[in-house]
Amino acid sequence: MLATHLRTAVVLTSLGWAAVCVAVAASNLPPTPPVFWVGFAVTLALVAANLAAASAHAVLPAGRVAHVALALGMYAAAFPAAHTLLGPGHFDAPSDVGPGPWAAFVLAHLLRAADVLDLVQDWGAIQAVRHTSPEAAALLVGFHLVAGVFVIDAIGRAVGRVRRSLVGDMPRTMSIVLLSVFARLGLAACAAVPLGMAVGQAQNPSMNIFDWRVLPPLALAAVACVGLTRLAARLRERYGVRPAAPEDALGELGADAGKPLARVGAVFLAPAAVVLLVSLVAITGLVGGELGVTGLVWWVLDQSMRGADFADVMQLFGLRLHPGPALPAAVVVAVFVRVVASAVVGVVVHRIWRSIRPARRMHGRPSRRCVMTDPNRTTEPTPHDRLLTRPSAEPLPTALDPGGPKARGFPADPKPVPKRGQGDPAERDPAPDDIGRSA
Repeated sequence: MLATHLRTAVVLTSLGWAAVCVAVAASNLPPTPPVFWVGFAVTLALVAANLAAASAHAVLPAGRVAHVALALGMYAAAFPAAHTLLGPGHFDAPSDVGPGPWAAFVLAHLLRAADVLDLVQDWGAIQAVRHTSPEAAALLVGFHLVAGVFVIDAIGRAVGRVRRSLVGDMPRTMSIVLLSVFARLGLAACAAVPLGMAVGQAQNPSMNIFDWRVLPPLALAAVACVGLTRLAARLRERYGVRPAAPEDALGELGADAGKPLARVGAVFLAPAAVVLLVSLVAITGLVGGELGVTGLVWWVLDQSMRGADFADVMQLFGLRLHPGPALPAAVVVAVFVRVVASAVVGVVVHRIWRSIRPARRMHGRPSRRCVMTDPNRTTEPTPHDRLLTRPSAEPLPTALDPGGPKARGFPADPKPVPKRGQGDPAERDPAPDDIGRSA
């Protein structure tokens, strides 16, 4: 109940502060940068409060969308306020610009934030107002960071639901299978190239065919292929990807084979991956011939940083490590590198988020995560099972005589009567009738 009241207070305070920012932007106040930065600190605090409320477990999807929209709306209201209070030179807009251009400005940067791969550099007429100073670019970095994370999260959730319903885990399974196949093919190629050069040199001794300089790169590539092979084996074991049966080439899909598009997608994904790999190798060779080895490394590093840059810092500040090649087909390699970098950063951020996010609480207590048994466990019983079940066909250890009556469920035999003593009817010291008599 207290959390509900706090969220309501955050929403009402945010709405009131957004109205204040809009009123300041519509006024003709003189430029006063200190006032803006103090107000922007309040905006950041409210944005953080709304994002924290949106990340809570008890919030419904509609409430999460409302909190994120309110945070983005407050942040967007800071741009026209900055144009008024920071003075000219930060945005290329007249002082009496209306709300329409500012709304288009925010929409353009929302689209740029959703464009994680930075494929579109300019949104044309949509972006009516542009930033012209480092201060304005710094303000936009925070906006892109907030918008990008939650927009990508929403897109990821939607794509995940569609994927689970149509193809299941087929993309992951096929990726593991293709990784194993390509690693083995690469290892074979690393061995075939020097062997082919040696055979050619032996057949044509007068020609200089064998080049010793290719051996170190081939050795590094062979080590990388061995590492990828071991990685594929570990992924197979972790996700339970079993080898397919001879009568079913797509048996590795397992239970996902029954999904509507799983088999069709697997049939098209394998040749598409081969075509993509061949294209990447060929285009990278052409780009390397144009830029050289050093230029190729700097260009790949630039594309990797752009793919990993969720806040669009490089795009907003106009940073570039290398201008890139003039070859139009190089965009295939650039997009592939950006996708890989974005996926790596996304996985890292997701794991960090899961590690620092508080556990779901039920009835005031943290819930315990259900730990499922290992699906790949062997048939051998565990030490705990050995204590509860009979481990083998051998008889259980017992202190009883297996041939005695008590071991077969009958009462134990009576105590044997000694030949002499109190059990002897002819005994006179004491007489038999004195047995059991109290003193």
